[in-house]
Amino acid sequence: MVNPALLTLVRQRGNIDCGGARYVVVRSGNFFQLVIDLPGGHVSVCFELTENPLKFADSIFAICS
Repeated sequence: MVNPALLTLVRQRGNIDCGGARYVVVRSGNFFQLVIDLPGGHVSVCFELTENPLKFADSIFAICS
């Protein structure tokens, strides 16, 4: 519930004067959570701390769009 709410806040702020926001990354204790904004919802994917979730963001967005 919290990560989609964070995505909403980041998207709303980004839409003011930053050109929008497509995703947010949250680092929990044991993993990264990549939350991607999609038309009509979002997708959330976990990554081990040894990975860089940003290198997968565009591919995941393309698969889900």
